[in-house]
Amino acid sequence: MSDYLIAKYNMLRPFLIISLSASLTSCGVVHLNAPADQSVRLLTIDAPAKVRVERTVWFKWWGSEPIDPPDTATIIKENELKEVRLYMTNTFVDGLCNVFPGMIGFPRRTLIVEGNR
Repeated sequence: MSDYLIAKYNMLRPFLIISLSASLTSCGVVHLNAPADQSVRLLTIDAPAKVRVERTVWFKWWGSEPIDPPDTATIIKENELKEVRLYMTNTFVDGLCNVFPGMIGFPRRTLIVEGNR
């Protein structure tokens, strides 16, 4: 390889690292709302759960607010859950989908609702 190509590659390396890092970093908050006519108990992280529902959530402005907020009350009611655990995760597929949108401020996360009837 010529010295010119090596110098070009060395100049692009920080940009590529920063771009990839920016696409994988952000935050996002989803609120747990229970149905108004139903009593729901929160599960601990290690408690067994029989029902698991995953929803994809897209955020804007690097996670400051969801574009289309998922209605956790509807998820709880549809699955008739009496005990619920809710958390967000960044899956491998989310990471792949975030390569371009994440860099410009529109990251994706996976919402997981687990519980028992």
